[in-house]
Amino acid sequence: MEECKRIRTYYLLFRLICENPWVKGKGMALILGRTGRGQTISSALRQLDTMYKAGISFEPRLVLNNYEGFETTAHFCRKSGKYGIANIYWKLYKMKRTHQISSAFSLTGNYDFFITTRKEGLELHSVGLDIFESVRFFDPVYTIPLGWRHSMKKCVRKFFKSTFSKGRLNREYHKTLDWEDVDWKIYQSARVNLRKQFKQIARESDITSGTAKTHLLERVIPCCTTANYFFPRGYRSYQKIFMRIRSDYERSIVTALKNLPCTTYVYPLEDSIMLVVFHEGIRDIFTISKKFEEMGLSEDPLLSVPLASVLST
Repeated sequence: MEECKRIRTYYLLFRLICENPWVKGKGMALILGRTGRGQTISSALRQLDTMYKAGISFEPRLVLNNYEGFETTAHFCRKSGKYGIANIYWKLYKMKRTHQISSAFSLTGNYDFFITTRKEGLELHSVGLDIFESVRFFDPVYTIPLGWRHSMKKCVRKFFKSTFSKGRLNREYHKTLDWEDVDWKIYQSARVNLRKQFKQIARESDITSGTAKTHLLERVIPCCTTANYFFPRGYRSYQKIFMRIRSDYERSIVTALKNLPCTTYVYPLEDSIMLVVFHEGIRDIFTISKKFEEMGLSEDPLLSVPLASVLST
């Protein structure tokens, strides 16, 4: 019972930050006071700090949407035999630091690596990879989980009781991004932690707080997807799996994914969607995969287990 109250407190904080990333301690205390916790500002801030340290949630991040000239491509790669997986991983890590790639995941399954990049004509053979397939990568979706208080098995049952109708996710590149230098500076400052104070963003961008706030709210955020995360037992307590599915029911599937206990990452590709699903056991994933086929939602979802990642930051 006490554990449920504790997680409910964290979930309230999470939803509050989803609605207002810059909510102050006083606003948190007003909401948390209803649960018997956080009646003071300092107590509310301690709860927030504990939530982040436990990996139950993370600070909200900004992900730049796809614009003409800033398109993202996803590459499914296989090891060419020149280097081992660990060696390739560290080479990709260096490529991430020099902004040649946005993210990379080492996988088990049909592919050895899943890589995203905004760089045209990316060459990977020199790091020991052959590109097996390249597809366009569209604006991601990060679900807000509603099943945070339930077991994965119960959430999976609820998932398949959802109503499914045909409809694909939106796929389009936005018009030319007309950011000024100051907008790029603000984006670089705020993208890994949207809760960063305006005065800190201003200091890092060499502008006034008023300019930082105006440009962030009116020019930067409207061009981005805000990534919010929630994992009731803590991020490291869950296993992850990549599911690539081809389906005419994409919108309904993404809506149904909200029934799961954790945030699901949804990456729309040209002809399919890539899901990063957090789970407690592979049987649940096999159940989902089997049900997808039985209900005619998708043909034989492709499953891959991520071993390590070089994440976008």
